[in-house]
Amino acid sequence: MSHARNTKTMIQNYLNGTEKTSIHKLVYQKGIENPNEVMIIIFDIINDQLNQFDGTESLDRVINLLKSLSTLVENYDEIDRKLLNRKINKLKQKIDTIENERTFPNNKMANKSLDRLMDVADLIEYDNQELENKPYDYIKYLIKKIKNPKYIEYSFKKMDTLVNVKDRNDNTLIFNLIKNYIESLEQDNIKDYQYYHYLINIVMSQKKFYLKDLEKKKCLRLLYRKLYEISGIKNPKRIEKQEKINELIKKVEGEETKKIKAEEILKKYNVSIQFPSNIMDKLKLVDYKINDKDRPITKEFIITADTNNSNILDDGISCRKLKNGNLLLGTHGVSVLGYFSYNSSIIQEALQREENFRIPNNKNREFQSSSVVQIFPTEVTNSLSLLPNEYRYARSYFFEISKDGEIVDEKFLKTIIKSNKRFSYPDLDEILKTSNLNDSELQELVTNLKQVSIILKRKYNKANKYKDLKNKNLTILDDDIRFQSAQIIANISILTGERVAKYMRRNNIPCPYRVQKFHEKDVEKIKKMTESLNRTHGGKKFQEISKLFEGLYPNSYYAMEGPHQGLGLEGFVQVNSELRRGNDILADHCMEVGVDKKPTDKELYTLEQEIQEKINYFNEKQTKIKYLQKELMDARKRY
Repeated sequence: MSHARNTKTMIQNYLNGTEKTSIHKLVYQKGIENPNEVMIIIFDIINDQLNQFDGTESLDRVINLLKSLSTLVENYDEIDRKLLNRKINKLKQKIDTIENERTFPNNKMANKSLDRLMDVADLIEYDNQELENKPYDYIKYLIKKIKNPKYIEYSFKKMDTLVNVKDRNDNTLIFNLIKNYIESLEQDNIKDYQYYHYLINIVMSQKKFYLKDLEKKKCLRLLYRKLYEISGIKNPKRIEKQEKINELIKKVEGEETKKIKAEEILKKYNVSIQFPSNIMDKLKLVDYKINDKDRPITKEFIITADTNNSNILDDGISCRKLKNGNLLLGTHGVSVLGYFSYNSSIIQEALQREENFRIPNNKNREFQSSSVVQIFPTEVTNSLSLLPNEYRYARSYFFEISKDGEIVDEKFLKTIIKSNKRFSYPDLDEILKTSNLNDSELQELVTNLKQVSIILKRKYNKANKYKDLKNKNLTILDDDIRFQSAQIIANISILTGERVAKYMRRNNIPCPYRVQKFHEKDVEKIKKMTESLNRTHGGKKFQEISKLFEGLYPNSYYAMEGPHQGLGLEGFVQVNSELRRGNDILADHCMEVGVDKKPTDKELYTLEQEIQEKINYFNEKQTKIKYLQKELMDARKRY
């Protein structure tokens, strides 16, 4: 027997008084395949009862049956609310007709029962109309007020029907997003139209998203109207806007199912794998020989460790025991400013590119792509990577650590270094497990690293949860902290970034901080918003999602000051990855101006202005890269 037929039999038994189970339990059972079918059964049974109503029997059980619809509606998003409205309206008309046209032995008692049934119908109608708009109110609040794409994507994941919600004017979510996109495009609000373009892609890539023909025509009418308004005006900005609108028209029409090359998407975001010819010509004249007599050559035993497939080695570590029993930990990063002037075209190009990022690979030949978009040409990274037994200009950070784990001394120096050994994380993990090594210097380093790792793990235990989350969302360019060696290096990087931040703040030297703040205020706003939803009619689901937001880590960004709450630090500065991040080059520039010499107030002011301009650009660029990667992933999924 099907679930619907079984439910119908049990409801009829309930109305006859032979079924003792609560009507709410009868109506709402986990495993209902078609809640709309159950809803129709309930209305059919209620209508049958009213057809037979002679005014002498009680309608209590019928009223309870109608009330049970609230339970069904609360637990199933698939309920057809328009159908529910029609059924409720017909039921109300039937009750009116019975009261006006039928005569009962005791009209007063019969009408009182019918009035109670009408009150329940009114309540369900009101709640259904409210609930019909609540999903849209919720997602609109996230889009307009919170503006955190991570929260929006997470909501779609947990409640996939949100992608097709409509507002009170019967406009779909995608229609309103397109409208917002066009408005921000017309106003030249780059940040907003990138944001809405990103959301449009998110919505249209959801599995449950659909666009009916009438709604599609409505969206296209809006796009074509705007396209007509700006046509005929020939200037670069207008032409660019026309191209963007035409691109969206193709997406709505469904023409984007054709194969697309990664290069086409990169071009749209003004991102190039290739470097300008003038820069490549200048690189042919660069001499990478070490000839700076003012830089000390370190005699530390230095190793590098990275992922198996990494071709860029821009940081290394050293650790030796001092005569007083303390450990001298050193972190060493390639200093590109030792080879190129900060104002040179190659450095400015690297700052414009901001960071290395991966293009999603695809086996299909039509999806042509390079593996990584880099801030430096391969010629530079090959020449500057910390290959064993090759001297390199570097920026070194030394920390003397006592047996108790305290930093008793520190030095930040411009150096010349030589890497002694290169390891992958798996290989270094095996070395860490070995107690007797043939290489005495490597043995000492490994022994000291084990001691340092215990100290740093205890010192940065607040960051463990954050690192675990990073590992779940690992990209090919991230340190793979599943390896013990990667965890040790990650903690050494955290120590370095924290100490640099403290030094720069203490000496009033402007610097680009990596900031991450939990969105407590946003989460609290969302909580209050979801609490205002009707708890017995759908609000519960929104409240559950808002609670889950507390565990989501917000995106980091660059700022002139601020904490990194994910790492549990008051301040954090990224250094030692100058071949992969423009920000680290900027941090090295701050060291050149503020640490290597005594700067004047004017120089510090100029530096502060420079940093503010660059971090604004970096933050915008990172957002653009995120949108770009989303489009690349969507294109990859299509074939």
